[in-house]
Amino acid sequence: MSSILTLRSIACSALIIFLIYNFTTLSSYICLPSGLPSSSLHTTAATMASPSHLQISLAQKSKSPPTITIRVKNTHPDTPLTFVTWNTPLDPSALPLGVISVADAASGERLNKDTIKIGRKTPPAPDQFVTIAPGEAREQDLELKGPLVPLDKASGKLKVSCKGAWGDVWAGESVGPSEWQEKSGKGLNGEYESEALEVEL
Repeated sequence: MSSILTLRSIACSALIIFLIYNFTTLSSYICLPSGLPSSSLHTTAATMASPSHLQISLAQKSKSPPTITIRVKNTHPDTPLTFVTWNTPLDPSALPLGVISVADAASGERLNKDTIKIGRKTPPAPDQFVTIAPGEAREQDLELKGPLVPLDKASGKLKVSCKGAWGDVWAGESVGPSEWQEKSGKGLNGEYESEALEVEL
């Protein structure tokens, strides 16, 4: 009888050891998602990033000549965003392209009615690629002047806004002239629009 009990005790002990070992192994599998490699986490974060994380704001810099500062901020917590400045708020030609709308504040009549189209040479130049790190911003100043903006038709204040569409926005990727051909058309896209800014003359 004692020998049977001893065998049972040994069997129970072996079973307990086996379960403990397998529980530890199973736990490691269960915990695996929270311990993914940093590259996998980076890919997940990059997937979540979008052009909506590019926040546009306008501010008046000076009255004479009337000048505004356009600011684009990356609000994503951990993913850099890259884009080409063409037809964006950071395009030096944003005013003649019609990206910037300038209207008389009193009547609401748009003053910069005439816009242009620009033929672009590809790939874009290196300085036309912009990468904005998480929490950082890029700015450019634009002077509101004639003949594009006939200030003599304004009542004393202007209402300025910015509206358009992003072409390619690459999340978490390093893109430049050498990668342009491969990456063009494969980025994220979406519309952008700023709040209207009242500019004093």
